[in-house]
Amino acid sequence: MPLDPAYVGRTFPATVPYRVSREKIREFAAAIGETAAACVDPAAARALGYRDVVVPPTFAVVVTFPATRQAVADPGLGLDYGRVVHGQQRFVHSRAIVAGDELTVAVTIDGIRAAGPHQLVTTRSDVTTAAGERVCVAYSTLVERGDRDTAPSPPGTAAPAADPLSTSVTLSRADLVRYAGASGDFNPIHWSDRAAKEAGLPEVIAHGMLSMAVAARAATDWAGDPGAVEEIRARFARPVPVPDDGTGVRLASSVTVAERLPDGRVRVDLRLRAGGADVLTAASAVLRPPAAGR
Repeated sequence: MPLDPAYVGRTFPATVPYRVSREKIREFAAAIGETAAACVDPAAARALGYRDVVVPPTFAVVVTFPATRQAVADPGLGLDYGRVVHGQQRFVHSRAIVAGDELTVAVTIDGIRAAGPHQLVTTRSDVTTAAGERVCVAYSTLVERGDRDTAPSPPGTAAPAADPLSTSVTLSRADLVRYAGASGDFNPIHWSDRAAKEAGLPEVIAHGMLSMAVAARAATDWAGDPGAVEEIRARFARPVPVPDDGTGVRLASSVTVAERLPDGRVRVDLRLRAGGADVLTAASAVLRPPAAGR
């Protein structure tokens, strides 16, 4: 069923304030494999200039996901969420989120369009504190896949063998369950082979935001500060199947300095691979200099 274009420009009511806790930050960090001390230890966070433990750069999904889900689940929009995969994501941070922040989210549907047999909906989530301070804007493109005979997205370009690796992790089905609990994203294509195949996928796939979090870790490890990310973006080039074989799938990421900006910020290009093929395209991050934007 075609999505209703009348929803473009509609802003949904802001969510009730969500208080970010140290415990939730620790849970999310553990789910994505983030080991930075500033995410779990208040003293380490204060040493970097934060007032409390700081979140990993994709943590905002904890508050934006349920707000976006409420918008795209509106029956009038006509989106079949069981066939949805992530197409693109971008976070723009005014400052890092820390424990104790009370956040509210207002979601606007920015665009609806067709791409072959697929339908795309783009949303903007404005994240502010309960006092009205803007903290983050998240832009998300969701793809409702076409009929069941539609082939999965083609593999990305194979990476050169000499490309250096900054981070390497292996994701199992258990990791997907752990991330679902931490993020609130329980889309069954991430845990049910039946649902995944009904959506035209070969088997259960990793959450796009979990893959993006792995790439973000390469950037923050390089910066030495999990709160240094001012902006991060990526397109999801291909799904990442996670076999139920007790081993899982290996993701390897690399970071390359693309540009040093005059104000001390650095733009880096990110690369994430699985099975020798690119998982993300157009992936990059802008990093603040030390002690900036606290």
